[in-house]
Amino acid sequence: MEYVAGELSREQLLKELVDWPWTSGRFDDADEPWPEAYVRGTWDQLLDVVREGLLTDADYEYVFNHTT
Repeated sequence: MEYVAGELSREQLLKELVDWPWTSGRFDDADEPWPEAYVRGTWDQLLDVVREGLLTDADYEYVFNHTT
C-alpha cells in the first residue's frame, strides 16, 4: 500500500518483497474438502495484489525469480 500511495519507489518495493519471508499455501487437514482444507500462504496474497492491479505481472516475476 505504501508503494501505491507513492511512499516507496519501485526499487524499494521490489527489495522489500525479495527480502520478505514468503510462504506457500498448504493443505492443513486431509479430511477436510477443498477449499476448506487449504491454508493460504503469502505467495497467494501476492497473487491477489497482482490480480487487483496493484502490482504488475513483471513485478511478480521479478520477486519470484529473485527469491527461489
